[in-house]
Amino acid sequence: LKQHIIAKGFNCPSESHILPVIIGNNKETVLKAEDLQQKGFYVLPIRPPTVPEGTSRIRISLTATMTSSMIKQLAASL
Repeated sequence: LKQHIIAKGFNCPSESHILPVIIGNNKETVLKAEDLQQKGFYVLPIRPPTVPEGTSRIRISLTATMTSSMIKQLAASL
């Protein structure tokens, strides 16, 4: 998934199962998170003051129950 995120031009500075997709803009981050949630993915928008201004992000938590197909669908939805 991380490779798909980076290929789409997003910054994804993580080596764990929790992947931040840095979007930057607060409103765009919330809208993208809502879109992904409506598609059935558990993602959270993370905004200031939790993260520095201008680095709002979607936090994706990968689990062992996610199939390859689900990961591809999530990547395509970003």
